[in-house]
Amino acid sequence: MAFVKSGDLELELIQPVEGENLYTEFLAKNGDGIHHIAFPVDDMDAKKAEFATKGLEPLFYKDMGVMEFAYFDTTESGGTMTEFHYWKMET
Repeated sequence: MAFVKSGDLELELIQPVEGENLYTEFLAKNGDGIHHIAFPVDDMDAKKAEFATKGLEPLFYKDMGVMEFAYFDTTESGGTMTEFHYWKMET
């Protein structure tokens, strides 16, 4: 993984190196390209509940202690996955 930041824009480059996961599935199906667009949220539980009312459950969710993130399959409506992340401390 590598991160590049310019103002409020952050670009995350991901190269899976072992195992199967959301990233390897994407590469097998689509080849290289944009996997997801991420948005910061102030309340992860509220955002997950909001998406649940639309029938969307996280494909993957992880609480890493200092931050939480969740991926939702929004490819039907937006052409790419959506990630929400919540930092529990200042970054």
